[in-house]
Amino acid sequence: MQEELLDNKIYNKTLVRPNDQRAKYAQFLILVILILDLVSIFSSWMQLNLLNKLNAGIIPDDSVLVSNDLREMILGYVYIAIYIVSIVTFLSWFRRAYYNLSQRTIVKYTNGWAAGAWFVPILSLFRPVQIMAEMWYGTSLLIANKDGRDEGKRGIIPAWWTLWIISNLLANFVRRSSTNAASVDDFIFSTQADIVLSILSIPLCLLAILLIRTYNQKELELLRLDQDEPRIATSSFQVEDEF
Repeated sequence: MQEELLDNKIYNKTLVRPNDQRAKYAQFLILVILILDLVSIFSSWMQLNLLNKLNAGIIPDDSVLVSNDLREMILGYVYIAIYIVSIVTFLSWFRRAYYNLSQRTIVKYTNGWAAGAWFVPILSLFRPVQIMAEMWYGTSLLIANKDGRDEGKRGIIPAWWTLWIISNLLANFVRRSSTNAASVDDFIFSTQADIVLSILSIPLCLLAILLIRTYNQKELELLRLDQDEPRIATSSFQVEDEF
């Protein structure tokens, strides 16, 4: 497999595009998500204490209830907004990284799938991680072919993807629980589940940041190695539009 990949390399490095800034943006937004998760844990803990008092028959002032609802609502809107922007920045980095790999060697999928696969039911459970593994393995193999280093280890990818799947399943469960909550006990349960989700999101964010940073270092190293050898343009290679 390695020999086949190397034998079929396509050198079109003049079409490789900068991705370092996109990687930095993606890491920064994920870091913001991590901070919001910490704030969310504290806010949910405050709400849980309030719900426990209500469950015990202790009725707080209306101002306390209004303040809690307003805090949770604002935090929820801010989280959703930052999360959407984070998705856009991550997918921009991810697609550009796969595009750059496609300019150096044969890839299994089109560049559009690097973004589109995340939104297709069922396929989104495995195709994105397959593309990530291909990026990691392909870039590591290209580096090894140039300077002999073996950087093919990708143990971080299964851990990152496992937490991603669990987090998404739990998020769907939390949304249903919150929507269907009709009693104080229901709200207590959904708040507890939301705290667990926020706690789980912290290592997920850390792994995502580490994944982007490590792969970006590989891209930069490969770019440096590319500059040390002649470039051979291939006019017959067709390039897909890339943003």
